[in-house]
Amino acid sequence: MNLIDYVSEGGGVVCEPAPEYREKPVALGIHTLDTASCFFGTMDLVLCHLRASKMNLSSLHVLMILHPLENRRIKLNALAARMGLTCAGITKVADALDQMGFTFRSVVPGDRRSIFMNLTDEGAAFAESIEESLVSCIREGFGIGSGG
Repeated sequence: MNLIDYVSEGGGVVCEPAPEYREKPVALGIHTLDTASCFFGTMDLVLCHLRASKMNLSSLHVLMILHPLENRRIKLNALAARMGLTCAGITKVADALDQMGFTFRSVVPGDRRSIFMNLTDEGAAFAESIEESLVSCIREGFGIGSGG
């Protein structure tokens, strides 16, 4: 599922890329211009969707860290260290993501002072939609097929 599909299935409001990114430039035999146009157009969509979702880049960063993890969870203090945030800073991000239903917190078994931040299915779907949009953009810009 890409960002557009996620949005159209009720994941958020539909956003259009800014006018300067709607048309791809002539390739000129080089994929760089296509890639830049596609990348910035995709980022414009991502930022628009983040604003509509009342989410910031730190919240998206958390989702992108959690999504590929095997258990889709990480200790809150490890996440703060990885992102270069204070405990108060990561708590603010965690509160916002919890309220959106993208994450939830749980106590680490055997260590009541440590807290896991867990990714929900809804949070995983959102992260996947952003990731697929960016990967698609890169493939299109560099002329790479969809097969791996």
